[in-house]
Amino acid sequence: MTLTPDAAATLLREARALDEARSYPELGALLSPWDEEALGIEPELLFLRADVGRRLGRGEDAVRDLDALESRIARFGNVALRRRRLNLLGSLRFESGDIDGARDLWLTQLDDSTAAGDEQFAARACNNLGVVATLLDELPSALAYYARAVASYFKVGYERGLGQSHHNLGITYREMGFLHEADSHFRTADRLARSASSDDEVARVAQERALLLYLLGDADLARHTARLALEIHERLEDPAGSAEVHRVLGLVDLGEGDIDAAEAALEQALATAHEISAILLKAEILAARAALRSLQDREIEAQDDDAQAAALFEAIGAPAWGRRARDRARSMAARGGARM
Repeated sequence: MTLTPDAAATLLREARALDEARSYPELGALLSPWDEEALGIEPELLFLRADVGRRLGRGEDAVRDLDALESRIARFGNVALRRRRLNLLGSLRFESGDIDGARDLWLTQLDDSTAAGDEQFAARACNNLGVVATLLDELPSALAYYARAVASYFKVGYERGLGQSHHNLGITYREMGFLHEADSHFRTADRLARSASSDDEVARVAQERALLLYLLGDADLARHTARLALEIHERLEDPAGSAEVHRVLGLVDLGEGDIDAAEAALEQALATAHEISAILLKAEILAARAALRSLQDREIEAQDDDAQAAALFEAIGAPAWGRRARDRARSMAARGGARM
């Protein structure tokens, strides 16, 4: 199929509108019939298809579109689109377990954005680099990156990005043990995401806050919050988000001693993580399942899951985060065992 320049321009307007509305399944359906050559008439179409492909769990297709986009950026010199490509490719590398590769791309993005005075994409790079620092257990560095992101997003008035920064701050403070400080940031993130009509971000905040709520002692509210997140992820057809929620629900069920529910949730999460090649998520789920297996007196299977999880965390360069995930899962299992 081919596109004339006028038809490509019309398609781009339609695609931008769907992207702005967060109508990701519809955007994917709009762009999927076209080949790379046709979409390359308006290179932003390749980016939009790659972005929605990542959201819908089609990471390999997204990488191909970004590869096709690279040559067009080099030919036409679209530096703004180049920064968007770096940001998205970094996310794809990160989700596939290539944390070092993701960090290199985001550092390049930060340098480019800072040199160009592009506050928004400098903030995006800082947000992402903060996530990497958190995984590497460099928590003070993570807080510094997020502080810079907050300042830049505030300067340009970008609520969605500001909410993402507070979301990430909530995760980091939760991991540091400052639970009420974490909840304050999650609440701010939720308010900003709703104000920006960013349902996907509302869901991501809810899934992370659900775990915090359980750590604060409210299992019912934790489950309710997680299920609200799941409803949004399913409506947006976001498999990674849905798997993240099932992992959280599995941990809550494990902590409550509801072994059957925990097993069902973790098995569903693991199947999806494997299908979409989400390596970090898979490692976190295996760590949780190892703790569950131990509670079930299935020690050989527990040891196998734990070894697989440790190997995956080591392979992606995040052994410290792996230790946190494994320790938390064991703590949940101990709590659940006391309730049984």
